[in-house]
Amino acid sequence: MATSAQYATTPAYFTGTAATADSSYTAPTNAVLIMTGTSTAAGSGVGHRIYRASAIVKGTSTQAVIRIFTSTDAGTTFQLLGEAMIPAITAGSSTPISDVSLPFLEGLVVPGSTGGNAFRIYAATSVTQNTAVHIWASAL
Repeated sequence: MATSAQYATTPAYFTGTAATADSSYTAPTNAVLIMTGTSTAAGSGVGHRIYRASAIVKGTSTQAVIRIFTSTDAGTTFQLLGEAMIPAITAGSSTPISDVSLPFLEGLVVPGSTGGNAFRIYAATSVTQNTAVHIWASAL
């Protein structure tokens, strides 16, 4: 019997916190890097497949939008991939934190690349509040 976890592929976890308001859909200045593809040439078995992604605001939150961007040139140019609404919640003992699923990321394959131009995923929030984005993925 195995004494340690055995995985078919290596699991990976990526996170970052968007904190400063940014209203841009094309050139966010306050976007936070969440995930970078591997620095190995793209090919069969290189990269990560996202299987779960969520955005979380701990405590009291203001209604906001979390925007997810991609970049293939180290953050010089951004493409909006999707966005999700963060509800306003007043924290309390009977109120759970705001945990919003980002289903448009699920199934996305983040390829590897060399030359400093790895595929990257960024997040930006529409209001100033700490919004953590979590991505769970498996290596290909």
